[in-house]
Order: sequence, then structure tokens, then C-alpha cells
Amino acid sequence: MSVTAKPVPTQRVDPAQRVDSPVPVVNDSPVTLVKSVGPALRVDVVGPTAAILGEEATFKVHVLNQGESDATGVTVRVGIPDVARVVASEAGTGDARVQTDGGPTQVVWSVERLPAQAASGMTLRLIPTGNRPIELSVDWSTQPVVATARIEVKQALLEMTLSGPREMVYGDTKVFSIVLSNPGTGDAKDVAVNVSLGPTTSDTMTVGTIPAGTSKNFDFEVTARQTGTMQIAAIATGAGSLKKEAAHPVLVQRAELAVETAGPEMEFAGSVARYGVRVANQGNAAARNVNVLVRMPQGVRYLQGEGNVRPEAAGMVWQLGDLAPGTEREFRFDCELAVDGEMQFQVAARGDGGLESTDELTTRVEAVADLKLTVNDPKGPIPVGQDVLYEISVFNRGTKAATQVNVVAQFSEGIEPVATDGMPGEIQTGQVVFQPIARINPKETIKLSVKAKALADGNHVFRAAVQCSDPDTRLVAEDTTRFYGSGLMRRPDSPALASPSDRNQDAPRVGEKPAAPGAGIER
Repeated sequence: MSVTAKPVPTQRVDPAQRVDSPVPVVNDSPVTLVKSVGPALRVDVVGPTAAILGEEATFKVHVLNQGESDATGVTVRVGIPDVARVVASEAGTGDARVQTDGGPTQVVWSVERLPAQAASGMTLRLIPTGNRPIELSVDWSTQPVVATARIEVKQALLEMTLSGPREMVYGDTKVFSIVLSNPGTGDAKDVAVNVSLGPTTSDTMTVGTIPAGTSKNFDFEVTARQTGTMQIAAIATGAGSLKKEAAHPVLVQRAELAVETAGPEMEFAGSVARYGVRVANQGNAAARNVNVLVRMPQGVRYLQGEGNVRPEAAGMVWQLGDLAPGTEREFRFDCELAVDGEMQFQVAARGDGGLESTDELTTRVEAVADLKLTVNDPKGPIPVGQDVLYEISVFNRGTKAATQVNVVAQFSEGIEPVATDGMPGEIQTGQVVFQPIARINPKETIKLSVKAKALADGNHVFRAAVQCSDPDTRLVAEDTTRFYGSGLMRRPDSPALASPSDRNQDAPRVGEKPAAPGAGIER
């Protein structure tokens, strides 16, 4: 078998060939994946730089969002040392509360949302309780700004379909197709396909890159060189351990011609013999353009045959055409066997793909004399008493001379012979015995005639008999003539007069073997 790859010249990636799967648009160049911008807060504490022990002092805490995005979950914590006591805390926005929890005192100011470029404030009143500096500690926090970077993961996939005929005829070449598609999100690179028809026959075709969401297809040819089931296997591979397999079984069928010849084993020279040729397709595939060649030996001439026959110098050709599996055709033809000898016919049936079957047949042809007797009686009805002429023809249609041929002419009662011509003959009651004919050569005709006269009306029978010993031949021919008398015809339903065999026992009878000259006719 042979595998020949023929890539498709143009591998389109238009929508007609795109794979129906979502393919994200991905840029392989480095780009900024996340750009996170948060709020910018500034916290100011405004108040006196000195306070009198035991007297209330007021402080202002201001928070300003100088950024371009809102601040959420803003918490400002002001730590109060143990040398001061909180008298009050009032928040312009949000909620301010004093927390001790067994530890240092804190004023916690919570603002749920502070828009960009907005500000808010809190009033804090304290009374110094010790003769030490008051150190106010301030810290703040906001809810973290969360940003997500989405990184697409690309995956190349391979799908493969292998299509083509499911049946082939031995010797034929058919085209098969492979379609490789990539339904994945990444390009399939370094793709190649290996096509095999068994362990010893394979071919590898380089495909290259198949972009995501597209397909490529190509054709390859397979020539069937074995019968039975042929398994076509294809394996596609690509970078990144990509692999896909496909198989396509094909039933390979083959025609098988068988020819048989039938005909006579023996014939005589000059005869026409009929022969038959039977051509059968014993395989499981159609036999294409079947011709049957029949070669004939010298001395045999083709005459006619059935079907689409073309005569040739050495015989003939029967143009059969296609022959379906499990069927047969018969052809008969006629030949003239002109000469004697061993005639060998050779027959060969041939078809496309080197199909051939032969047979032969031999016919033994012998030369022999073959006599044919013909009687020509006068056209009736004829008046009684009128002379009528009966003609006898003996033709040797064989290929050998006939010798010592005896001819007898006989009449039924009511009509008698009166004269002969062509050969001397003895006129007797109801019959004429001609002298034996010494020799009748091949294709020679001897003509004899008898003149007779009817004595009574009715249907009178005339019969001629021929006997020959070489070859051993007995021939009889008979005709009936209608006679009428006195101007009246016998009714058609009236019984006919006696036939020659009904005459008296002393007269020779029609059908009896003619005797040799002078010996009379045997009873």
C-alpha cells in the first residue's frame, strides 16, 4: 500500500472553520496587571500648647481625605495619658467613644465613609490631673483597598477526525481526509500527523501551528494492496504532550473471475457447433470492464453470437462490461467446423486491475457424408387424371462422399407413377425403385422426378425413402396432394384414401428399407 499526503493549499481560519469555543484575547507581552490607588488621609490635632492643672482644655481633631478615592472604615484613635481626664468627645461625622478596657484611655472616632477631598472633625475636652506634660498619641486606619489581577491560563487542545470511504476495491486509489482542530485557548504548536496502514507502512506529515479556535485539513491517498479489513490509523502530536488518535477501518474487496467453456467433444466437418462461455465473479467486488477473448483454430469460422461481440482475425471478443460480485453471465456462439482434426478453443476473461481467468476446450472434428432429402409435391387441388410431377432432391451437405445411395418413391392407393427422370428407375404398382446412385460428392445435389396420375379423388400421399450404407443413412420425406374428379371435390371432412402403407401386402410399403438393385424392398 502507499500513502501520499497532499496538504490543502489554503488553510482558512475564517468563521466557517473556527471551533465553537470561547477564546479569550490574551496579550503575551508584559503589561500592568493591577493598578491600586487608595485614599490619602491627613489627621490634624489643634489646641493650646499649655493647660492649667484642674482647668478644662479643648482640642480639635480634623481628618482630611486628600486622595482621589473614598476612604471607608476610617478609625482615628487618640491616646489620653493618665495625667488627663476626658470630659467630652463630640464627632461632627461618625461616632466618638471613650475606651478604657482596663488599659490606657483612648478616644476612638469611627467614620464609615469619608469621600475624596472631604474633611470631618471631632471636639475633645480634657482636664489635666497631674503636673506633667500631656502627650496625646494619634493614629488612624482605613479599610484596606483590595485589587485583583486576572491572569488567563491558555491551554491548547487537539481534536482530529479521519474520514473517507468505508469500502475499496483491490488496486484502487482513494482520497482520505484529516481535519485537525484546536478547540482550546492556546495555540497548538509543532503539530505533526503520522498515518499508518500497518506496522510497516506509514507517513508523517508536518502541520505546524494551529491557532486557538481554528482548524486545518489535508488529504492523502491510499492504494489498496491487500484484501480484507484495512485499518488506517492516524496519530497527531504537538508541543506540550499534545496527542490525539483516530482510526478508520476500510473493507478492501476484490473481484475474482472464473471462466468455463462448454461445447461438443466431437462434431462432423462442415457442421455448425454451438459453444458456451460462462464467466462468474466469485469475489466480493465488482469486476470492471470485463472482456472475454475466444481464440479459434484454423478451419473454424465464427458465425454468430449473443451480446456485444466483436469478431477478430483469430476469433472474437465478447465485451461483457461490469460484473457484480456473486453473479455470472453466459454467452453462446455458433461456429462452422470446416475441416476435420483436433480443434482447440482458448478462452480468456480479463478485467481491470489485472483480473484474468482462462479455459480451453477441444472438439474432435470428423469428416462424414450427410444426406438431406427434400420432396417437392405439386400444388393442389388437381383434377383427377391430370399428370403431376413429384420432385426428389438428395443433397450431400457433408464433407465426405456418400456411395451406393438407394432411392424409392411410393404412392398411396388411388395414384400411380407413370414415368421417371434424373435416374433410371423401375416403375412398379404404387412405387418407383430408382437405380442406386453410385456417388454423391460433398455439396452435390442429385435431383430425381416422378410423373404420376391420380385415379380417384381425395388426399393422396407421396413418400420418398433414401437408404445408404456409407454413411448408414435412412431418410423419409412425405407430402400430401389434394385431387378432385367430375368437377366435384371431396368434402374436407371426408376420409382420405389409403396411404402407401395401406396397399396390399404384395406391394412394397413406404418407410421400408429400400433393397439393393434387383432385390426389391424388404418387408
